[in-house]
Amino acid sequence: MENSVLCEEAIKKHYRSIFLYCFSLLNGDEAEAEDCTQDVFLLLVKKTKQNELDYSKNIRGWLYAAAQRICKDYLKRRTKRKETVPFSLDEIEELPASDEIEEANFVFESLTDEEYNLLNRYYVTDCGNRIGLAQELHISVDTLYQRIRAIKNKAKRSNHE
Repeated sequence: MENSVLCEEAIKKHYRSIFLYCFSLLNGDEAEAEDCTQDVFLLLVKKTKQNELDYSKNIRGWLYAAAQRICKDYLKRRTKRKETVPFSLDEIEELPASDEIEEANFVFESLTDEEYNLLNRYYVTDCGNRIGLAQELHISVDTLYQRIRAIKNKAKRSNHE
């Protein structure tokens, strides 16, 4: 069987369990777990394209080891980011609900209709069916993940402006 087919099967079979593993390593932060899970599978796709993976060996073990490394690096970066914040998060007052809604609308307004629809479809789609979403869009899973990451980064940037 071709490695690209084996890669797709590995994504379908292991996405949810790798997400849950990342979720547990990152103390239940869903967004961070999703980012790290995507990084794991981007690495899988990259290694597959470069023929650097032996699918006759334990891919599941490789995925868990990659997830552990990626989450560990993520936690280190998170700690460094927190150290550079010149104030305590406790010092920030909570925004009233109307301000939160207005801010969320502002973030989504910065996205094009295509970006918003893709982001919405991505999060509504079951993790195992994201391969199907990529196929429907005539793009690779790697490209789908890259587009989602770019949209999320754009939304974060517009939120901070």
